[in-house]
Amino acid sequence: MRHRRSIAALGTAALAGVGLMQLVPPTGAATNATAAKTTRARGVIRAPDGKVIGSIRLTQKGKKVKVEVRAKGLQPGFHGLHLHAIGSCQGPTFMSAGGHVGPNTHGQHPGDLPSLLANSDGTARLVAESDHFSIHGIKDADSSALIIHAGRDNFANIPPRYAPGGPDQMTLDTGDSGLRVGCAAIR
Repeated sequence: MRHRRSIAALGTAALAGVGLMQLVPPTGAATNATAAKTTRARGVIRAPDGKVIGSIRLTQKGKKVKVEVRAKGLQPGFHGLHLHAIGSCQGPTFMSAGGHVGPNTHGQHPGDLPSLLANSDGTARLVAESDHFSIHGIKDADSSALIIHAGRDNFANIPPRYAPGGPDQMTLDTGDSGLRVGCAAIR
């Protein structure tokens, strides 16, 4: 079952044109990076009502950050998943987390993550790797937050036949992923 989710997430990321992440195999192969200094961060994911619904764990070895997310109580289907600029999770809207980490470059932000797929029972697990941000960078003076969105992220990948002038600014900024349904301040 684990392999199916990894393949589904890989297919979604490839179709969406993310290009930012590499999925990490569930077994995780040892590399030369194990000799590099390891930095860690984590957070507790809460729903808008304050209930704990999951966790995020970040582990950096060298220039790559491994991102592990576990969540429950989500609507089945895909959910946008992003690192936001401020480590604040004031419900019920989580707007205190600000916008996405880093500048928007052609609809992609350094804090964009592959979409989170919630199973029919509302549980979700994602393991991904990125070299587009560092733990030191996201744990700046105001820290950062992981946000789970209500809807899927289209990664601003809108074919010209649907938007001849290209994606609008909201699509470029948010991927049209909707409301914020989970938040974790990263510490």
